[in-house]
Amino acid sequence: MRAFAKCFVDYAGPLTSKITRRVSGKRYLCLFTCSATRAVHLEMACLLSTKVFLNKFTRLVASRGRPEEVTSDNRTNFVGADRELVELVLAMHQEQIADNAASDLIRWNWNPPLGSHFDGAFESLVKVAKKTLKAAEGGVSVSSAQNAGLIDDELQTAIKEVEVLMNSRTLTYERADPRDEPVLTPNHFLVGRLGGQLAPQVTDDIALNLRNRWRLIQNLLKLFWKRWREEFLSTHNTRKEWREAKDNLKVGDVELAVDQNALRGQWRLGRVEEASPVRMGRCTSSK
Repeated sequence: MRAFAKCFVDYAGPLTSKITRRVSGKRYLCLFTCSATRAVHLEMACLLSTKVFLNKFTRLVASRGRPEEVTSDNRTNFVGADRELVELVLAMHQEQIADNAASDLIRWNWNPPLGSHFDGAFESLVKVAKKTLKAAEGGVSVSSAQNAGLIDDELQTAIKEVEVLMNSRTLTYERADPRDEPVLTPNHFLVGRLGGQLAPQVTDDIALNLRNRWRLIQNLLKLFWKRWREEFLSTHNTRKEWREAKDNLKVGDVELAVDQNALRGQWRLGRVEEASPVRMGRCTSSK
């Protein structure tokens, strides 16, 4: 199975990038999501235009391979519900984009899937990514002194690190023993392993030094990881209507465990030692 053979695309934003000491500009996230592996590919866009989007799509093809089919939404239920964002996207030349894709034998669909199952899952992922990154960006601005905003190069670096963190989320497990790294993630389909960050974890505990721009990025990633973990787990636990009925937890099962001390990008697993009595046909807690 090749990741991004079929994918969905959406925009999110705006984010803020520092252009000069006193001038900031709007930047946007172009999010590609694989329909099979749920992997994400993120690109930063300085403008919302047809030309810029085609450049971002070309980068996706160069990095992940050419998709066979791409789906995007072109109406007011566009996931990036920002009014300005919707207006700009609607102004994009859809025929030009579709014609460009057709020349490379790519099927381009401008309507979302009729079924709400995947549409809802995709919408949820995009909303969580947007909300979390905006919160992290705001956290850096609030906790830092004036003029500590990220420039384009730093924002692009942070976005790519965010991409790795998003692709580290668990999909399922492969083996019965948690000690054998049983977590299966989108990163396994992209790079053959869980993935990781270049920056050592110790930087999260170092006081932010505004003269060290690299630490500023690490601080943003620290905030993103905290919010992403909370938002993703919350969404994952509440979307029962989009999942098939599962068997009750029982002793010996493996489940995701929230560990506040886990390293960035690391998801802990635990084995159920005791399950609570079943209430109304469902197990409500375990340890």
